Amino acid sequence: MKCFWCGKEVSDNGLSRFPCPYCGAEIKTGRVRPVEHDAAPPEWAGGEDDDDGRNDATLLSLQPPKHLKVETVIDGAWPVTTITFKRFDFRVLFLVPFTCVWAGAPTWSVCSKIMAERTFDLKEILFCLPFSIGGVVLAVGCLFMMFGKRRLELSGGDGKYFIGIGPIGRTVRFKYDRSTEVENSGSLYLSSKRDANTVRICSGFSDDALKYTAAILRRECKRV
Repeated sequence: MKCFWCGKEVSDNGLSRFPCPYCGAEIKTGRVRPVEHDAAPPEWAGGEDDDDGRNDATLLSLQPPKHLKVETVIDGAWPVTTITFKRFDFRVLFLVPFTCVWAGAPTWSVCSKIMAERTFDLKEILFCLPFSIGGVVLAVGCLFMMFGKRRLELSGGDGKYFIGIGPIGRTVRFKYDRSTEVENSGSLYLSSKRDANTVRICSGFSDDALKYTAAILRRECKRV
């Protein structure tokens, strides 16, 4: 039989699923293996890709966690896997009125005084300036909590991580291969044995989304 990913001939050796020896892609043959009642359940079986006791292959056989969307598109020589994390942060319900009070009250007080007295007081303008700048920062934070997204794109060793609102935001580009190590520690840290550079991505993901994304990253690293 042939590997669906690299197209090379492989031997299944009677197994129901096994990794391709050439590219690392998981191959399923449809065979049913006998159940070993004394063995640990497959979802908690330890392994090389163990993540909190759960094997990556088993984890990826499940549906993505809540707020996480995974898409794969065939585009050119390598498929493009896109992982998007987006959720509404309910803390914004407190932050919006706080922002209005923080920036609105001082600004309205100074502006109304200027309009009433028709005088320009530089000291009052300078006093109001920090509140206005803080209000802009808080307003951007509120918009991100409501409409922001974090998106990770992986394709043939090229990675791109975007965080922002719509097309506006910050993008981090990085490389990955079989020597790349993925560490899940509140965020995902990518390091390579070839250099000392470490890339930090996926901060703000939920714990389940981080585990699922780390499993996808390790799988993609093996395919390069």
